[in-house]
Amino acid sequence: MRTLITLAWNLGPSALSGPSSMNAATYDIEATLPPNTTKEDFRLMLQRLLVDRLGLVVHHESREQTVFDLVIAKGGPRLHDPAPAAPSGAGAETQPPNGARPVLRATRDKDGNLQLPPGHPSALWAQVGGGIRLMGRMQGMADIVRMLEDQVQIPIFDKTGLAGTYDYTLDYTPDDGVTRNGVPVAAREDTDPGGLFHALPTSSD
Repeated sequence: MRTLITLAWNLGPSALSGPSSMNAATYDIEATLPPNTTKEDFRLMLQRLLVDRLGLVVHHESREQTVFDLVIAKGGPRLHDPAPAAPSGAGAETQPPNGARPVLRATRDKDGNLQLPPGHPSALWAQVGGGIRLMGRMQGMADIVRMLEDQVQIPIFDKTGLAGTYDYTLDYTPDDGVTRNGVPVAAREDTDPGGLFHALPTSSD
């Protein structure tokens, strides 16, 4: 339920407060979207579904909390321009029947590292050894901010001024005892990559 609400109202994970039952309630949703449905149209449809079918009641309130600004560090951004799409039939997609949208799937390179097919907007997080890998293809800054917010559970505001789309891979190891969506993540080891705030240098200015 928490995932559906944040998706419907376009909220960061830390912007939603509610009973713990939101994390336990799960649903299957099967729906057909009309052609040319925009993201905003989809969110409004999902809002109506949650309100009409499940009787969801929401309200908005203001509160004080810690927030982060995402800015460009000295030396410039380390994001990469999107790589071109792989040749047709290269194994990046599974083509479903009836002309439906191809299903993108992650693959592994020769070293066994997870890879997303280039040339398609997509993102994932995965546990790799004792750490976490964040990966995105053709992602805008709003998408990247949402991925980071999901990790730290604190609002992040984009102050980079970057307007393009990018490919990125970010490896880090959470602090001891950190969980993600209730799943324990391995403790940090000296040989692992640093925490997220080490991978993304922070400033108190």
